[in-house]
Formats: sequence, structure tokens, C-alpha cells
Amino acid sequence: GRVLRLMDKGVVVDLGQDIEGFVPMSQLGIADIQNPADAVKEGQAVELKVLEVDPIHHRIVLAATGWPKDDVQEVAKQDGQADV
Repeated sequence: GRVLRLMDKGVVVDLGQDIEGFVPMSQLGIADIQNPADAVKEGQAVELKVLEVDPIHHRIVLAATGWPKDDVQEVAKQDGQADV
């Protein structure tokens, strides 16, 4: 998926074919962040897995399973961490 919007509690991702899903901050896979903007950017690609599908409320809850290595290293540099 690709990050569409950053929200206070997580990120909205585009899953294709006009389908959106939500990744809560706790499922971003990057420890100790207070704001999603500290970890991800709009348009950034991410590997995801489905945690929950609620067809009645048209919701898909996801977890990030992998960020491109360069993106994770860039976040670590900004946070002052040397190795990822």
C-alpha cells in the first residue's frame, strides 16, 4: 500500500481500486513515535498485513510488516540512532 494521509492516531493507506485501510500507530512497526509524521511520509510505500475487516462499517485495519530499508534508515538518522 501507499500512505495517503497522516492522522493523529495512525495513517490511512491506499490499497488500490479505491480501497483505503488504516494502520494504527501501534501497528506502524516503528518504536517510540508520538506522531506518524515522525516515521512516515505521504506517498511512501509500505508492506502491510490485514488485521481486521469490518464489511458493515467498511473498515480495514492493517499492520505494517515492512518499510523499505532506506526509509527506516532515514528515520533512524533523523532520530539520532546510528544503526538499524
